[in-house]
Amino acid sequence: MLDSLNQDYDKLAKAHSKLQKELDSNYQEKVFLQAEVERLNQEADLREITLRGEEDRCSRIREELLTVREELHKACLSHDLLEQQKLEADSLISSLEKVKQDYEHQLGQLLGESSNVQDSLVKKETIAANLEIDKKKLQDDLKKLEDEKAALQAQCSDHQSDIQSLRKELLQAEQHRLDLCQNDQNEKCKFLDIEKGKTEMELNQVTRERNDLSNQLTVMGRKRDALNEELMRSRQKLEQANETSARINRNLEELVKECEDKQCTMDAMDKEIQRMQELLAAVRSEKEALEAVLFDTQTNLETSEDKKTQLEKDVQELLLKQEQFKCQVTKLSKEMERSEKKCAEIKSSMAHQAGNKEVEFKQTVEKLRQQNEDNVKKLTEEREKIRVCLEKRLQQSMQQLSSEKNAEIQQQSDRIEALQNHIDNLCQQHEELMLRAENDKQQALLI
Repeated sequence: MLDSLNQDYDKLAKAHSKLQKELDSNYQEKVFLQAEVERLNQEADLREITLRGEEDRCSRIREELLTVREELHKACLSHDLLEQQKLEADSLISSLEKVKQDYEHQLGQLLGESSNVQDSLVKKETIAANLEIDKKKLQDDLKKLEDEKAALQAQCSDHQSDIQSLRKELLQAEQHRLDLCQNDQNEKCKFLDIEKGKTEMELNQVTRERNDLSNQLTVMGRKRDALNEELMRSRQKLEQANETSARINRNLEELVKECEDKQCTMDAMDKEIQRMQELLAAVRSEKEALEAVLFDTQTNLETSEDKKTQLEKDVQELLLKQEQFKCQVTKLSKEMERSEKKCAEIKSSMAHQAGNKEVEFKQTVEKLRQQNEDNVKKLTEEREKIRVCLEKRLQQSMQQLSSEKNAEIQQQSDRIEALQNHIDNLCQQHEELMLRAENDKQQALLI
């Protein structure tokens, strides 16, 4: 009985040792599995870190690629814009030179006209001065004639008074003759007849002189009327000359103002040309900087060619679209050239109308600016569409990667849970075996 118990005890001990070994092996396996789980977790973390790093790198590469594409697109646009601006500047310079030549020609004509007007003005001034001198002479002659008229009127009044006094003397003589004696009447009559003849002769002479003076007065009146008419005509001519001189002065002032305005416009155009040249220089410097940046980006792209194999298709598509954009831009540039040619033809045909030409030039420039703005808006909209499409693709790839990562993590967690359940089952079996062995041992001791 004891031998059998000892044998059973030995068997139990052996079984216990086996179970202990299995427990140790299971514990070691558990430790190994825990280490494996930790390693898998670490690998998962490392994979997640590397995946995040790759995602960050991919995002950086995509951002760099997008920036490079944008810079390339901007460089192409800036190059095209520079070419267009250069063409516009050349056309503007040529048109401004033509306008400048026209203005210089007009200025020369205006200077010639102003010199002619000044000569005519000097002639008119000399004529006006001569007319003033003639007017003064006529006024002096008129004063002299009026003085002579007054003197003649005074002489006429003196002669009238003499005639009246002579008539009185004649009456007195006749009365004296009647009062004289009849003896002296014959002699006195003779003497009186002689005196009467003398007085009649004097009277006739005075009347003749009076008639002559009246004729002279009528002639002088006619001369005075003629002089007054001549004076009125000279005054009218002087007024006309003054009006013409004032009109010429106004025309001269207007011409001087127009010349000054044209000179101001020419100065403004020269400043505008200088500003355009400065803008061209700045744009050339920006173009050189962009070319340097483009060269750096190309070197960076050459170094990252191994990492962007998946993105080359998108790049090719973008290049195709960019070529399409370039074709569109070339078409637009051709259209702009056509429109510029039309504008140049319109400008050349309407060169003599400066105001209308400037208005049409501004309108064409506004139209070209609006067309450029519309083209830029279209290009920006297409670029936004491409960016949205790429972002959608990137989000889809990110979602796919995240779903794959989540699936792999789920598989690892499922495997870990299965291993943990297996370990728990082994531990439970080991504990049950230990409890059975203890029970058997206690029963054996009781026996």
